[in-house]
Amino acid sequence: FDEPMLVASTQVSNVRLHSHNTTAGFDEIQLSNSSSHSLHNGRVIFITLSASDLREIKLSAQIFISSTFTYLSFDQTFAEDMNQQAVQNATTVQTSAYVPDGMRPTLRAAGLDMNEGYLYLTISEVVLVESLQPAKVYIHAATSSTTGYQVPVGSRGAFRFSGTVGETCNVAVHLPVWFLNVLKNDTAIATDISNTYVAISEGALLDRNFQPIHPITATNALAVSNYTADTTSPTVVSVSIVRGAETGGNNRFQVEFSETINIASVEFSALTLSSASYAGSKCVDFVCDFRLSGGTPIS
Repeated sequence: FDEPMLVASTQVSNVRLHSHNTTAGFDEIQLSNSSSHSLHNGRVIFITLSASDLREIKLSAQIFISSTFTYLSFDQTFAEDMNQQAVQNATTVQTSAYVPDGMRPTLRAAGLDMNEGYLYLTISEVVLVESLQPAKVYIHAATSSTTGYQVPVGSRGAFRFSGTVGETCNVAVHLPVWFLNVLKNDTAIATDISNTYVAISEGALLDRNFQPIHPITATNALAVSNYTADTTSPTVVSVSIVRGAETGGNNRFQVEFSETINIASVEFSALTLSSASYAGSKCVDFVCDFRLSGGTPIS
């Protein structure tokens, strides 16, 4: 400012950041009261951005990417001079200095939802979700030197801000059904919170300034802090029958389920074959049902 200001009068929430000197139709962010301020030499006010304000700024694809796209405006209630004279209403002022974010993001926490099929990654700052390379994300049973299960290419990532704190953000990675079935088929991994770990290799995600996320090796894999078990019952998708010779032939039928099942849990006596869509206790009106007495499961 051109004269000393009364720091106690500063209202940070009256400061707005813009991506253009003409505010209409361009990104605009209003700072919150959680941002702090301090006075330096009477004429300079420093505003320290709160974590939540910083997150909102990084979410904008236009503001704070360079001094060319960073403008500031405020109204008369922003601050007063030492004689309590309100500052003159300013038009948008372009920043004269800009220092880009040089800090690399880090993975702070992870969670796995086996019921809905999501892997949640809590990152230290806002990232470019479209930069996600799922094949560089791994699920492990523990910290080890083994490779673990590689999240398949094509897994979709999206922002989820529910439950986020400060400038951190959650990236929800939707896992395909076939990959969930692979995990379910291995009873040594991802069955509860104690045997679910996440590792990431270099370049798995980028922040808004294209800084890559810090890798986490398999030997330092991060234990998940949240785990949701699969509570959805499997359903029968299809049934097919292969008939061989009456004796000694390859007589079998195939039941396809909606998800991986525990083959050891199959009870053949609970399976009934019927010649109609309903079953009776014996052959009536050419409708017959037969309850199996045994068999050999083939997975």
